[in-house]
Amino acid sequence: MPAYDYKCRVCGVRAEVVHGMTESPVVECVCGGAMAKVPSVPNIGRGSTAVGRRVADARRAEGDMKAELREDFGVHNVHARRGMTLGKVDSDVKGAGSLVKERMAQESERNAAKVAAKRKERHRTAPQRIPKRVAEVAERSRRRKAGE
Repeated sequence: MPAYDYKCRVCGVRAEVVHGMTESPVVECVCGGAMAKVPSVPNIGRGSTAVGRRVADARRAEGDMKAELREDFGVHNVHARRGMTLGKVDSDVKGAGSLVKERMAQESERNAAKVAAKRKERHRTAPQRIPKRVAEVAERSRRRKAGE
């Protein structure tokens, strides 16, 4: 049902009333004055027509796809090239994305193994390094005291 704008003839208050096109309701203001129908601007903006709604739905779906790619695969800028739709780009990334995720996981495991090996080596050589370091610090401290 359409909405119509009414204005009080006495106090000038505006109100929006929803009723059928063929009805002519008696609308009264809170002050008791009679209300008259005022011309209003029709809403023919984006999303108010069937084509506008389809375009808005397509844009919303595109935004959802981009958000999903950003969250799942770290893809920040997605632009479809000529002859490719965003849906095709989405399916390609998702298809290749599992391979990329596997490679990233393998690289992460290799890096973790390297870090663990370095940590193990430092732990193993600590008994040799610590006395040398203690001796260096003690020597520096003696020199400082002797220079004072």
